[in-house]
Amino acid sequence: MTQIGEGVAIGAGKDPKGFELDDNHWLELDYLYQNGTPLYGTYRATDNEGMEWNGRVNDQGQVCLAGLPDGKVQVDLLPETSDEKALKATRRAIQKVLDQIIADQKAEAEEYERDLENLGGPRRVYQHIHKVGDSVWNAALGVVELAETATHKLIEISNFLHPVNLLGDQLKAAYKSYQDGELTREQWYDSINQNLKEEHQKDLARIFGIEPDDLSKERLQELMALIAEAYDVAAFIADDAETQTMLKQFAKDLAATQHSMEWAGFAGAAVFELVLAALLAVFTTGIGTAAQAGIKLRHAAEMRKLTPLFRKLAEQLRSKKLNKQVDVPVDTPTTTKTDQPEIIDLKPAQPGFYSPHPDVDHPKTGDRIHRREHTDGHARDPYTLQDDGKPMGAEMGQMPKNLYGMEELPVDHDAHVEQGWPTLNYNNHETFNTFTVAKPVELSKGTKIYRIVDETASDAGGFWAYDLPASKTEWRKEFAVKDSWNDNGYYVEHVVGEEGLKVWEGPAAGQRYKKGPEGNSFYLSGGGTQLFVTPNSIETSSPKLTEWPEL
Repeated sequence: MTQIGEGVAIGAGKDPKGFELDDNHWLELDYLYQNGTPLYGTYRATDNEGMEWNGRVNDQGQVCLAGLPDGKVQVDLLPETSDEKALKATRRAIQKVLDQIIADQKAEAEEYERDLENLGGPRRVYQHIHKVGDSVWNAALGVVELAETATHKLIEISNFLHPVNLLGDQLKAAYKSYQDGELTREQWYDSINQNLKEEHQKDLARIFGIEPDDLSKERLQELMALIAEAYDVAAFIADDAETQTMLKQFAKDLAATQHSMEWAGFAGAAVFELVLAALLAVFTTGIGTAAQAGIKLRHAAEMRKLTPLFRKLAEQLRSKKLNKQVDVPVDTPTTTKTDQPEIIDLKPAQPGFYSPHPDVDHPKTGDRIHRREHTDGHARDPYTLQDDGKPMGAEMGQMPKNLYGMEELPVDHDAHVEQGWPTLNYNNHETFNTFTVAKPVELSKGTKIYRIVDETASDAGGFWAYDLPASKTEWRKEFAVKDSWNDNGYYVEHVVGEEGLKVWEGPAAGQRYKKGPEGNSFYLSGGGTQLFVTPNSIETSSPKLTEWPEL
């Protein structure tokens, strides 16, 4: 039996003389890209009685068969021998290279820590803070480091105009067209050259540490196509659970080997950066020393070994993804569409030198964890030193006494509590000590108040404000919020209802940090008008992103 060319009409399978055949059922299956474009290739079909049918999908993307027995037909679309052994072999080869990178990194880290120890306190801090921004998106593995000018460009260009944002937008749009079958792979790889202006291409080249003026136009276009290829390869690898597990473990192992300066810049596995680094390692070997003067590819030799392995793995996964097995009922037109990897969102991270807290596994909203690990200062009162050598929003020295909190409850406190005001001795925590002065206030209907939270802070906690601070630094300074208490990232709102809301209002008292090993004294001055309500007593909005930069 062979495939019928353009489809099967109702009634096919009957003998023209009018005699009924035992097998008079038909099958029509359309295999399409997500946008409805036909997919071409071969098929293998096995009917309900075990007979196998082989052929090619027609020019409408259809498998059409007649003379079938009743029941479902198992159809393998684009059937290629699924070689799981080959996939596993490729993953093992990648793992071997990653293990070598870890071994090299351990040796390098040990040497670097010895050198860093010899620098002493101030110089060590300088080295630590200048780790900011030295990887492609400032939140990846750190295998691609940038020239100093490129780092400055990352920090200075607004997010809206950032060339990486433009790249991400173009990649996502073009990749969707490629997945939908509107572009061939060659057209997809060339899409950046078609859609990005030349000056933006050059900006991207510089961000990756390559001087575009020392490249021919053809080589610049090759670089753009390489970025598209890295995105394509990364999409398939990121969609493969086994490889993802391997890369996540590599990321953890890499973090464990990082010396203290590198640990500051590490923020989790970034498949795209790793793939791009491997491809760049090969690309830069042929562009000359002038063009590649700005790029620092760590473990370049090992990265070059990863290039063919990543490409091979992507092809194996691509084949596995397009090959599809479906059970198709007879006598019913059926459509199935290709399975595609998720489109990767390439948002550049804000410059910073934080590591997400290991006890937090997902954000309240958005795609980034804001709760951080703080490794400077006293172990029981940690903070993170900024580029001015102080914790964010803090002053150095002894805190002035006029910033100290109240030493006792306000006059008539207990009488006000009886009238419905919250206690300022909540859970015996001497909450009054967080105010320099506190007065009872009743908020009227319609008053909106705000609270800043991170993943571990309760949305309906006790401390609120009349307005959203303009920045993270302003919030920390004016409301004296220590690093270890709350890392912000989100805010919630409450609009006072008909009954009003009784609160305590007053300037936030200053807060002193415990002295750390470096021996410096720091404090947050406070002074912002804060409100205190009984925790968990009011309804809040869903958390929204503050969108504050890290610095």
